[in-house]
Amino acid sequence: MQNCTIVNNSATSNAAGGIRNQGASPIITNCILWGNTGPGGAMGPANQVTPGANVDYCIVMGGFTGGNGNLAGDPMFTNAAAGDYTIGTGSPAVDAGDNNALAALVTVDIAGLGRYQDDPMTPNTGIGSGAIDIGAHEYQAGAIGIVYCTGAANSVGLNGELSAIGSSDASMNDVTLLGSGLPPNQFSLFVTSQTQGFTANPGGSIANLCLGGMIGRFQAPGQVMSTSSAGTLTFPLDLTALPTPMGTTAVTSGQSWNFQAWYRDSILGIPSSNFTGAIEITFQ
Repeated sequence: MQNCTIVNNSATSNAAGGIRNQGASPIITNCILWGNTGPGGAMGPANQVTPGANVDYCIVMGGFTGGNGNLAGDPMFTNAAAGDYTIGTGSPAVDAGDNNALAALVTVDIAGLGRYQDDPMTPNTGIGSGAIDIGAHEYQAGAIGIVYCTGAANSVGLNGELSAIGSSDASMNDVTLLGSGLPPNQFSLFVTSQTQGFTANPGGSIANLCLGGMIGRFQAPGQVMSTSSAGTLTFPLDLTALPTPMGTTAVTSGQSWNFQAWYRDSILGIPSSNFTGAIEITFQ
């Protein structure tokens, strides 16, 4: 059981209102177990999960004896009373999970948002570069835009992701594109268009181009990049000068722009290329 959020359940005859196991040894990783009760409203550790389970890198109300990387602090849900169990700023769940426990092809959380979203303001206390968050939701620090297309599995076994942080107010000129789950130290190039599209394996690429229409390339001096040693990209946009085939143009309120990153990759050791997922940002 991986990256689950199990909260506010109750049991009337058995102690564990969260996860109860009998005659089994479940493996539970990157999960939040909080507010679950047993008979009479008891809300201790044994009411969250039956002792004897294999629990690692989880947040368990009251703590869990044994396992690795487990926490007992309040997960700081955004608004649990209203049923919003996303994790808020300062949550101990942020960057505290085990990347190795999550299947490589799982690149989004339960809400369809990017999974490997490293929060630069939070120390990584989990396992893996830019450790994933504990729970069903990934913390999206200042995230904007909607991911509408996913990349293909790359040479490090991940689907390269693209997300954006900042402000969707065009006049603020504050948007940064973030790539993650990429091969380290590889040549990369961002592209953009106001039109979404689909071109399968362009130029023999492993993945698909999810832009159409007038596609612009970020290829001016300083815009062509390489992925970091951790397989990430950080690219601040200048919204006053997005590239198009006809030159640069400024973003205006009401426009939607789509972004994707192309990068060098390999398949079975043979040089090739790949794409991250694609993201649409509607500006105000």
